[in-house]
Amino acid sequence: MIRIHKPKTAPQKLTTDGKHKCKYHCDAYSLNPSAYEANTGKFDFASSIYAHESVKEALIKAQHQKCCFCERIVGKNGDVEHFRPKGAYQQAQGESLKYPAYYWLAYKWENLYLSCSSCNSRHKKNLFPLQDPITPNGLLKKAPYLSIVAKRILKILLAFGLSMPMQLMKIQEDKLRLII
Repeated sequence: MIRIHKPKTAPQKLTTDGKHKCKYHCDAYSLNPSAYEANTGKFDFASSIYAHESVKEALIKAQHQKCCFCERIVGKNGDVEHFRPKGAYQQAQGESLKYPAYYWLAYKWENLYLSCSSCNSRHKKNLFPLQDPITPNGLLKKAPYLSIVAKRILKILLAFGLSMPMQLMKIQEDKLRLII
């Protein structure tokens, strides 16, 4: 992956419509998390927001028309790639898909990149391997001593894109209690 310097300010389409759609997804998940974890609940991601012309143009400019992975010149033919998959993810090729993925990042500027269709659909797909994979629910089960309030705070931290919760687990248990 090439080093990319995107503007700090996201395109307006993401900060307005994307923000509302993200809230909609988060509210839907909160009402019935088990349905989304079993893949019976479905998110309706709007490519008209995350792949809007203004978003794509900003990515083309920031990435000098290149694929973020292979650096092939793609220009307007590139796909808007979600670095952290939005719907489902795999730890490794051949593994079954896990649900839900990073749905709350579907419209986040920091998670969007321009890629060629080959890298996006044939190579990257839903892959997002983590060094020490653990789900938010798994992290909460590994920390049973946390109070209800601390668990809520941890869920909020995870909702804001903490991809490698093992960083928290490496901290001694009593230090973790003090942090949270």
